[in-house]
Order: sequence, then structure tokens, then C-alpha cells
Amino acid sequence: MRMHADLAARRSRVAAAWLVAVVVTLIAGTAHTAAGGAAPHVTALVAGALVSGFLGMAALSALRTGRLSRLGLAGVVALDQAVQHVAFSLLGPATGSAVATGADAAAGHAAHGALDATTAAIAAAGIPSATAAPALMTAHHALAALASYLLLRHAAAAIARALQSLALAVARVLEPLASPALPVVVRAPLESAALVIPSAVVVLGGAGRRGPPAVALAR
Repeated sequence: MRMHADLAARRSRVAAAWLVAVVVTLIAGTAHTAAGGAAPHVTALVAGALVSGFLGMAALSALRTGRLSRLGLAGVVALDQAVQHVAFSLLGPATGSAVATGADAAAGHAAHGALDATTAAIAAAGIPSATAAPALMTAHHALAALASYLLLRHAAAAIARALQSLALAVARVLEPLASPALPVVVRAPLESAALVIPSAVVVLGGAGRRGPPAVALAR
């Protein structure tokens, strides 16, 4: 039972890491788009979720053993957001091809914030768009990184515990169905057992150990 509980806890942590990764990717994609970038292509979202999932599993494992500090976790989520931004920028917009190449990728990256109302307002105030757009993108990804940090630091452990409890409850319900029924052996009481005497014992007499004939002894 202890082994089953440990396995359920390990699986629950992995599942929690991937659930958090999906949420983080959606938050990062929303932040990236809100900062003026094009909506990420589904390929970019999948790539971002894969990166977040593996980083999340490593982070949760290190947090559980105490080998990752809060500053280290902040570095992990910052790296994750940097990878997300690169994936969203280079793998093309949602309405275009999966991979943006050459001048299209450079133009798309340089156009961050050009269509965003906030960036337009900043530009109207006299701040160059080339300066405002990267700052706005960085700020949005920083907010996504903060959400990722909170999810990994607090929500992931709660999700893992909930999944573990659910897995153990389901295992208890399914255990009678999974284990084969053993045949029941009914033993009769000794008082009712019939004593079977071999026919040889009845003919020869005694316990079946025949001695010399009585005539031979008489001689």
C-alpha cells in the first residue's frame, strides 16, 4: 500500500506540473498578444507548453527536496517566459504559417505593440515606439512570470495533493474488481471425517504388519 501511495504521489506531481504548464502557456500567450504581438500559432503554443512542462517537473521536484530556493524558482520562470517569447515570435502568428522566416520574423518582432492602443498612446506622448514596444512586451511577460511563480510555488502542490487523493480513492473503488477472487476451501471437521480402512488391513488383521504364522511359533 505504501508503494502504491508513493507511485500515486509521483504521478500526481507530474500531472500537476503539466496542468500548470498549460495554464502558464495560455497566460504567456495572452500577455504576448496583449503587448502587441501576434496571437501565437498552435505550434508555438505546443512548443511553449512542452518547455513549461519539463521545467515545471524539474522545479517541483527540486522544491520538494529543498534544492531550489525562491530565487532559483524565479530564475526558472524567467527562463520559461524568455523561451515562450522566442517561440511565439519565431513560430509565426495564428493566422499565418507555422514558421516565420527571414524578414517576416524580423518584421513581426519589430511590429510588437504597433497595433496596441497602449503603445500608440506611449508613442503619442513622445516616447519612441522602438523603445516602448520592447518595454511593454517585457512588462507583460513579467506579469506572466509572476503568475507562473505563484502557480508553481503554491497551486501546484495543492493540485498534486488533490490528484493524489482522487487517485487513491479510485484505486480503492477498483481494487475489488482488479484482484481475482480466490477459491474458498471448506474443510470438514475432524469429527465428521470418515475413517477409511484399507481392505488389506481387514483381511490380515492388525495394522497391516503380519508376523510369523502361529504354527511356526508352536514348533
